[in-house]
Amino acid sequence: MSENVEDAEIVGEEISPEEKRKTKGAIITGAKFNPDEEELHEQIRNKSAELIDLIQTARKVPGFLSADRAQTIAYAIRQVESGCMFAVKATFIKNEKI
Repeated sequence: MSENVEDAEIVGEEISPEEKRKTKGAIITGAKFNPDEEELHEQIRNKSAELIDLIQTARKVPGFLSADRAQTIAYAIRQVESGCMFAVKATFIKNEKI
């Protein structure tokens, strides 16, 4: 079970069986959301999800999970999420003269 699912259960959100199978990276990036069925969008989201899941493993590094480490991990994940969003957005920008 991903950590997001556990967090959602704490606040009482409804979680579908499909959501329970997703990793935190897939949930954050919307890896399966691709209404225009663009392969590049799917690749960007999937690679971003993989990176987020890899970053998540830093929580399991032996030793005390300090507030500094947790904050740095959260910041790294937010940066990947932003990068994913802007990379997908960049594919929609047309080469038009202003």
